[in-house]
Amino acid sequence: MNNSSNKKIIVKLFLLALIVFAADCKNEKLDTINKTATENSTSDRRKDSLKTIKSDTVTIFEGLYIINKNTNSFRDCRYPDSLYMVNDETGNLKKSYEKIFSVKNVYGSVYARFKGEKKATDGINSEKYPSTLYVKEVLQLEKKNFRNTCINYEFWALGNEPNWSLQISKNENIIEFYDMAENKTYYYFYEEHVDEDGAIVYAAHNNIQRYTIKIRIRKERCSDTMSDTGYDYSAEVELSNGKKFKGCAIKGKEQ
Repeated sequence: MNNSSNKKIIVKLFLLALIVFAADCKNEKLDTINKTATENSTSDRRKDSLKTIKSDTVTIFEGLYIINKNTNSFRDCRYPDSLYMVNDETGNLKKSYEKIFSVKNVYGSVYARFKGEKKATDGINSEKYPSTLYVKEVLQLEKKNFRNTCINYEFWALGNEPNWSLQISKNENIIEFYDMAENKTYYYFYEEHVDEDGAIVYAAHNNIQRYTIKIRIRKERCSDTMSDTGYDYSAEVELSNGKKFKGCAIKGKEQ
């Protein structure tokens, strides 16, 4: 074989090698593009998944909201024995609360519904409030009454001439009496009742307000003189300042 033929063979082999090399490079580039596209797709799916998870953590809470001395707290209807600390990111809970309670107090609660997230509490309050609710949107807030409260009570009493109301709740650890004529609320820590001459009797003392309250509830037909509504219990309330009130009572659900 002459030198000319050898050169032609070498040139052909060289060209063939270039073609193979170019094809490999193209395939490698395609693999890289496909891999990048797959990774981007996976990343997008993860982001969408995280968005879904984050969205799913926002839920509707319903219960009783109260502004305490140092913290805001919430008692959930679903878990009445648990207290949550509240971080009101909207500021609307506090504004609406202060419209209902113009005079600052550390006992008065309101019925509230809002959208929010529950997270573990950090810092010194974590022992008392293991979880904190972060409020995103306030849906409803109004003064608590026997129709809207979802936390069970033992008795809710009402009277008129003068108008007054009374709540007795072991779940909330409170006896709350409201004198509408004075626009004044008397708060007491819950005390167990005693049976006395056929009546259910509650007695409590508030060391700060320095008032004692005594309540007698009897199972007997009672009528609201304003609306002629009938009730199964009557109620009498006596304060240590000498004021006495009469009305009817509603018994809460058995626990």
